[in-house]
Amino acid sequence: MPLLASGSGYAVWRPKAEVYLGLKGLRESLLDFSTEKQWLKVTARAAEWAAADKAELLSALFGDDSEEERDGDDGGSSVSDGSSQATRASATPAAQGTAAPSSTSLTAPLKEKEADMRKQASAMIKRSEMAYGYIFSALPNDVALMVKVVPQGWARGLWLWLENKFRSNASDNVNALLRDWHTLRQAEGESFDLYRARVDDLHVRLAAAKEKPSPRAYAYALVNSLQPQYDVVVMALETGMLLNVQDYAKISWDDVARIINMHERKIEMQKSKDVETASAKAMAVQHSHRRQRAPNGSAPPAFPRSGHGEERVDRRR
Repeated sequence: MPLLASGSGYAVWRPKAEVYLGLKGLRESLLDFSTEKQWLKVTARAAEWAAADKAELLSALFGDDSEEERDGDDGGSSVSDGSSQATRASATPAAQGTAAPSSTSLTAPLKEKEADMRKQASAMIKRSEMAYGYIFSALPNDVALMVKVVPQGWARGLWLWLENKFRSNASDNVNALLRDWHTLRQAEGESFDLYRARVDDLHVRLAAAKEKPSPRAYAYALVNSLQPQYDVVVMALETGMLLNVQDYAKISWDDVARIINMHERKIEMQKSKDVETASAKAMAVQHSHRRQRAPNGSAPPAFPRSGHGEERVDRRR
């Protein structure tokens, strides 16, 4: 399950979490039990069903303790006259033509439809509890401490709680969104696509709070708050046809993103070439040093002696 780093990353995390739950076959749990009352009622009934089934199982395995005790008390008086035994035998349901009730059956057999409904309800509860566990494990510690208001196991309730918390229209939350919008900056090492996702998330949340930024403000936040290595491509876009427009609402941001992505790939390729060039230079320097070293490990003299000059001096002497 993808981890939710912070509230500002909720818009990016939410679709990833939906895909993950879909792969686990738990996406329907986000739609089950629309109200808290419904969840509590169904889980209470399921607990009753489980308790009854457990009691019936134990009774079938070990019998009824009260009946065993009664049988033990009557054991001493079992040697009675034949008339009393005949009287008891004649009073049995079998002698009267009626069926004796089974001591191992505490509840009447369920109808097929009711049994199927119980099975479906139990499956829905289990699915919701599994989804709740996945979502809860992805929350930051500070957020996890606040979800106690949601009944444990109710996945839809937890999902809606997160939606309301990070997309609320309360005044304090709107002020926080406006503050985040005015301080938007691309982080170092953050790709343009991830930064664009953050900008779009804030734009959508502000629009829902009726504080939608203007198209020009959106353009400024998206392309004028990038890292310095994007200055060249931004200047080219502003002097070209894509951003040099009068109506910023008509800008095709997918085309702008495609050009910026191309620029990013060129930057990465250049970085790779620079690393390879630096590595090659370092290897060449090391190889040169090895060749200049003498066999015994000492460096050769700066000015090697020729020997011819000494012979000429000796001859002159």
